Amino acid sequence: DAYVRATMTLLRRTGAELSFLLHPLDFLGHDMVRGLEFFPGMKKRTTWKLALFDAVMSEIRESFLPITMREHARVLLDNGQLKRVSLS
Repeated sequence: DAYVRATMTLLRRTGAELSFLLHPLDFLGHDMVRGLEFFPGMKKRTTWKLALFDAVMSEIRESFLPITMREHARVLLDNGQLKRVSLS
């Protein structure tokens, strides 16, 4: 919790953006999935992980508006901060 608060303070002071990447295993514990105990955090229960996620998101929402990467890209495109590239 102190780590997240310190990070939010640093981001606010520097004006940096936050990118918070989530993975399916961030929400699943050993009580829901077996055989993945070798992954970091997979010895925790799902309820513990969900409570931690709620706490972290509460901290994030105090300083940032969580949006999807698609929404973020749209804002950057609309503001001319991102160049559209054709992949074809």
